[in-house]
Amino acid sequence: MAKSRSPKSEQYPAVLPMLNAVCPGWRSEYRFAGPRRWRFDMAHPDHRIAIEINGGIWTGGRHARGSGLVKEYEKMRAAAVLGWRVLPITPQELHLLPSLVASAIAYEGAAP
Repeated sequence: MAKSRSPKSEQYPAVLPMLNAVCPGWRSEYRFAGPRRWRFDMAHPDHRIAIEINGGIWTGGRHARGSGLVKEYEKMRAAAVLGWRVLPITPQELHLLPSLVASAIAYEGAAP
């Protein structure tokens, strides 16, 4: 039986307001690749920036097991092909989000 998972916006209620303070327009549980059911934890569709909060890395969660990583890599490849910039982050790093997002928006369209 599959585990039910609560949206990251419920697990971390301060994240969405924090992101919208930097740049309004963030959404929670944003579906980015139909017909697949892939979702980003948080996404800004206008800037094509997404946040993936990867928990359970020390406790054998999805992001620490081979089968989960394979599925996650497939999702990240699809996101890259569709032009998304995904910022993976752990719950312990949430305080970094405002500066990461500001930097990602500042470098948008910058030459390599």
